[in-house]
Parts: sequence; structure tokens; C-alpha cells
Amino acid sequence: MGKSNARVRNRLMLVAVGLLIAAICFAVFGFTHVISPVTAIGNTAGFLVTSLVVGFFALRK
Repeated sequence: MGKSNARVRNRLMLVAVGLLIAAICFAVFGFTHVISPVTAIGNTAGFLVTSLVVGFFALRK
């Protein structure tokens, strides 16, 4: 059972890190006006909140 929990925790942490990287990319793209700044703000906020939630569950697992 311990090995399964570690595997799930690792996957959740990878997802959280991936979402943080996506949030940074959207923030940069919005700042440089590659995409609409309004879209970038919404996507960045969504990715940050989701990564915080996933990271929280990864730490609790």
C-alpha cells in the first residue's frame, strides 16, 4: 500500500509542477501580448489555484 501512495503522490506533484509551468507560460505570453492579457490573467489564475489544490492533496496523501 505504501508504494501505491508514493506513486500517487509523485504523480500529483508532477501535475502541480506542470500546472505551475503552464501558469508561468500564460503569464509571459500575456505580458508580451502574444495572447490577450485578459485571457492570460484568467488562465494563469485558474492554473495557479488548481496547482495549489493538487499540491495540497499531494502533500496530504
